[in-house]
This record gives sequence, structure tokens and C-alpha cells, in this order.
Amino acid sequence: PGEDAAEEAARREAAGGPVRRARAAGAEPEPFLLTEARTQLSLPQMLRRPDSWLLWLAGCAAIGGGNFFATNVGQLVRASGSHPQLVAQLVTLFSTGNMLGRLVGCDASDRLFVRRGRSRCGVVVMLCVGMAAAHGLLLAAQLPVAQLPHAARGEVLHGPPSAPAHTHTLLLAGALLAGTSFGTIWPHLVVLASELFGSDHLHTNYLFYDGGCGATGTLLLANLLPRLFHRRVAASSSASCDASCFVKAHAAIAAIALAGAVAAVVLARRSAPLYTRIGLSLEKSRQKRRGMTKRAQSAWSLSQAIASGADPLPSASPSPSPSPPPSPSPPPRLVPPPGPPPAARKASAMASTSASLGETKATRSSGLAPGGAAAASAAHAAAALSTETGSSQRGGPPLSEARQRSASGERFASTTHSFARRSPAA
Repeated sequence: PGEDAAEEAARREAAGGPVRRARAAGAEPEPFLLTEARTQLSLPQMLRRPDSWLLWLAGCAAIGGGNFFATNVGQLVRASGSHPQLVAQLVTLFSTGNMLGRLVGCDASDRLFVRRGRSRCGVVVMLCVGMAAAHGLLLAAQLPVAQLPHAARGEVLHGPPSAPAHTHTLLLAGALLAGTSFGTIWPHLVVLASELFGSDHLHTNYLFYDGGCGATGTLLLANLLPRLFHRRVAASSSASCDASCFVKAHAAIAAIALAGAVAAVVLARRSAPLYTRIGLSLEKSRQKRRGMTKRAQSAWSLSQAIASGADPLPSASPSPSPSPPPSPSPPPRLVPPPGPPPAARKASAMASTSASLGETKATRSSGLAPGGAAAASAAHAAAALSTETGSSQRGGPPLSEARQRSASGERFASTTHSFARRSPAA
């Protein structure tokens, strides 16, 4: 028994609306998901609210006015003196307006009212005013015939078509406007019953408007009201309504539609705080979805860049580096005076080398004091090298032969110095 009760409780919780499920879980719905009233009303509770009867009056006016035209369209054409073929055109226009109202009516009210924080009941005001205007056009189409004497109206009713062209235009415009208002009110009754009284008991709350408004409008406005202004045509034995009876019926329905518009205005004022909260919630939801969309687009672009092997991060454009300060100009280079010509430098180097060789031979032949001779040879070789280096620093052209001779003299001087150190006499 305990398990059966738990299953029954779970089934009832799953059958409830989103607000009931959220509250059963111990949490309130998130603010950006608010799309209806937080108070969930059953049918008896809803009927104790004045808002339900205001919406019922507006629905009866719009639905009853449409049903009146759909039920009596043939008699309307005949009473106005128009051609019977006009009936097909009027039915087509009424059906087209009915279809368009059911398709795009709620989307238009979402964009124009709810998303801007305005009450959706403003659309009901427009529909009731539109139905009143449609019956005003139909009244204007019947008025020329209704002003005729009783016998003349009977002749128009049963005689050949004699209506002017503007009567056809008024009938066509009234049919289209009545069909649009009639078709748009039906989906709005569903949505308004959910938004104003909650969605937990929508299946019973909406049927009150679907059946109640439809039956009341059809019985009272479409059938009983024309008979209330019924007039018997003297030239015919059959009972039929002429233009005068339809004029009074159109005037009564237009007045009821205006009363429904007033009721819808009051309902819009009473529900304004609710739709302000709904509009703010929808705006938060749009901002959240917009942020998620931007992040998804960024992630997709990054994945595409990685898949293509390109650099996923945008390369920053190099900032222009500041120009370095101007460096100080170097001091002027002092150019030494030009040395002797290359031929003189070559002769001097050869003389120094010959002198070193001669001294070395003399030292070997005597065997005494080779260190002095070696020192002299080294001095001569160093002098020759310095002479060549100086000539190169002074800008003269380098001589490969002089370099070779200087290097040979230097190696010979170092060899002689080493030999003198190893000599026993030293």
C-alpha cells in the first residue's frame, strides 16, 4: 500500500504543470523562466475572480460577432440587394482572415506586447474594436436598403440584384475584418487562461472559455438576436429578415463588442504587473541565450582554426617602436702623416733581415755571447714588424712579401734565442 501511494503521488506530480513540479521539488521556478502567474487556480477558484468574467465578456463579443456573420452571410447578401455569387467571395475572405488570425495572432502579440512588458489583453481590446468596426461596415452596407419603405425592402429581398458597387466593397471589407478578429481570439483564450490563472488546471479553465464563449455567442448573437428584430415581409409568406432587422442586429453586436473592449481594457490594467515581470524574465532569458550563442560561436571558430592549422589566436599588430635617440657623432679620426713609399719599406725590411742573418753567423763562428746577438736579431725583427704594421695603420697597401719576410725573421730570432739559452757558454 505504501508503494502504491508513492507511485500515485509521483504520477500526480508528473501530471502537474512546471510551477507545481518546481514547488514539489522544494524550489521556486527560476526568474528568467517566468511565463505565467505563480498562483495556480482551479475552475471554481478562477470563477470567483473578476478577471475571468472580464475575459469571458470580451471572448463572447468577438466569437459571437464572427459566428453571426458565418451563420447569416447568405441572408445578409440577399437583404442588401447584392448578387448571390457574392456569398462565395465573402465566405472565402472570412475563412482567410480566420486562418491568418490563428496562425500569426499570438506571435504578433508576443512581439508587440509581451516582450515589451505590456499586457497581452491589449490584443483582445484590438480584436473587440475590430469586430465592432466590421459590424459597422456591414451596417453601412445594409443602411441604404433599410431606409426604404417596408414594401420596397420586400422587393429588394426577393427581386433581382440592385445593390450599388460600394455595397459590395463594404461587405467584403467587413467579412475580412470579422474573420480576422474571430480567428485571432481563439488562440489568445488558450494563452491568456494559462498566463492569468496558471497552467496546472488549463484543461478545465480553457474549456470554460471555449465552450462557454462559443455557445453564448452563437446562441445569443448569431441566432436569437436577429430574430429579436425580426420583420415579416408582406410580399412573402415565409418569415425572413430584411435589411432593417439586420441593421439593428449589427448595431447591437457592435455595442456588445465595444463593451467587450472596455472589459479587456480593465483586464489589461489589472494584469499589467504580471506582464511586466514576464517581460523582464523574457529579456533575461534572451540575454542568457545571446551570451551562450556568442560563446558557442567563439568555440566553433577556434575549433575551425585549429583544424585548418592556422593560428587560433589573432596576431596582434606590432606597435610602432619609438625611434632611438640620435647617437653622438664620433670624434674626427686623426690621420697620421704618410710614411715612406712601399719600395723604401721593402728595402728597410730586407736590410734588417740581412743584418740579423749576418750577426747570427758571426755568433755561431765565434761561439761567444750568442744572447747578445740573439737579442739584436730579435730587436731587428721586431723593428721590421713594427715598421710594416705602422705602414699598414697609416693606410699604405699591405705587401705580402714583406709580411712573409718579417714573419721569417721573427721565427729565426726566437729560434736563435732558444739556442743561446741551451748553449753551455751562456
